[in-house]
Amino acid sequence: WRPKLRDGAGKPLLDADGRERRGTEMLFSSDNRRLYALQRAAVSLYPRRCRVSIQLVDRSEMAIHKFRTRTNGLSITISEWSGVGRDNARDYSALRVWDWRSAVARAKAGASAGVESASSGSCGSWEYLDNGKVCRGPFSNWQMRQWWERKMLPPGLLIRAYDAAAARGETEAAPFELVSDVFREAPEAFAPGWSPRLAHPETEPERNLCAECKRERCEGWEAHGQWYCSSCWRRWDVERGESKK
Repeated sequence: WRPKLRDGAGKPLLDADGRERRGTEMLFSSDNRRLYALQRAAVSLYPRRCRVSIQLVDRSEMAIHKFRTRTNGLSITISEWSGVGRDNARDYSALRVWDWRSAVARAKAGASAGVESASSGSCGSWEYLDNGKVCRGPFSNWQMRQWWERKMLPPGLLIRAYDAAAARGETEAAPFELVSDVFREAPEAFAPGWSPRLAHPETEPERNLCAECKRERCEGWEAHGQWYCSSCWRRWDVERGESKK
């Protein structure tokens, strides 16, 4: 199957004739959670080779309308569902990004790094500022390398390591730096094994019980002595907007 190509904001890319551009034809999984778990287990055993049986199904048997990727399947973004369906791509905070290629590159640099990636389920990722000074990402080191080698990113690109805690507003975000400064000591920009390392280790965010929907969620805010998840806050914002029309 060939998925739609999308920009950093998740919008489909169009060709000169206004038609949607498609990525490389390959096999895609309809169960990212299972794929994520299997790849983490395989990386933890690297350099041993791991195999798993798969079942090939026809495209007509898959819920294609629910499938979307900004990276042509190169990475998996782990996030908390906000309850807004496909528009979730526009309004969410990623907990971590997983890309087995970046994780294996770290494992090649040191066995402990590979085990660390497999254990945390994260290989580190980058954010960048586009020409409109809009923050895009997070994207894995491997994905950024593909774009960089194809000269799809400008030489003066500003990047920083993605920090989930900063994205949730729990810590101060690091400043953006030039790619040339970030990789000053690397053999080249986004070199294999040079995934970002944060100043503090990635940890699972604290979960709270939402007073409205009664679900345990990571992202939310307090009001009048009660804690409400971000999904409920967004739903109320939409309802208030509709009531004003």
